[in-house]
Amino acid sequence: MKSVAHLSSEQAYCLDQMGVTRWQLPTTVQSYLIHRPDTPWQIPHANTLASQTNKRDEFLKDIASHSVSDGFTPAQSKAKIDPESQDKTVSVLKQELEAEAGVIVEDLQPIEELSVAIEPAPVIVEGLPQQLHCFNLFIENKLLILSDVPMAFHDQADVEKLAIKMAQALLKQPVNDWQSGFFNWPGQLRNPFFLDRSDWMLGALESHIATRIGAVSETEIYIVLAGQNIQKVFAEIAHHDVLKKTKQVNIVSLPELYRIPELKAEAWKSLQTLLV
Repeated sequence: MKSVAHLSSEQAYCLDQMGVTRWQLPTTVQSYLIHRPDTPWQIPHANTLASQTNKRDEFLKDIASHSVSDGFTPAQSKAKIDPESQDKTVSVLKQELEAEAGVIVEDLQPIEELSVAIEPAPVIVEGLPQQLHCFNLFIENKLLILSDVPMAFHDQADVEKLAIKMAQALLKQPVNDWQSGFFNWPGQLRNPFFLDRSDWMLGALESHIATRIGAVSETEIYIVLAGQNIQKVFAEIAHHDVLKKTKQVNIVSLPELYRIPELKAEAWKSLQTLLV
């Protein structure tokens, strides 16, 4: 049978899949010459249909003989297996697998997972304050003074003059170089998860000190811990590497020394032990 039709390339491909035996390229852009048989789909013989019907029936019987769940109806319960027979079968299989080189055999047990809400437990070191407000001065790259101060601290200039005079007397040299700053915990932090984490406070203080003495960490640094809060917190990090080459002494806080001059004599005795 011969026919001429205007076909696209997609239509020509579909005809090829449907049984077209051959065709010619178009003589023009608008036309194709198609050759195809009169009956591209041959009607199968009756014997073939019967054979296919028998195969289908056997397949359906085979499915019906097994317990298969379609996802909507419950599957039939499986026959129980004797535990001893099952153990013997597993044992034989394991021996066969272990006989093969490079095969790793493991006993796999079912794993049960429970979905639970995990809440971080607080890490609180007993005896440490929940807040730490600290004023610090690093003087002549030799002496670091860390002092407790009130949360609302207004005597910075006066306390700084007191610390510089104390450093001049201790180092026996004029003081021309110093840096001052503050360490406040938790400061602006408002995340309740971190407020109960003493380890975060310790890490923050260690980093704060390391940024000041890190540039001269090869030399011995004197550290004056003024006040009970800074003394307790510092004791928890004193063994860290950044502080191993430092020598510490404890005195009362700088605001106390400034307001109560009678405490200076006792503080001066303690400071002398740094130079021993």
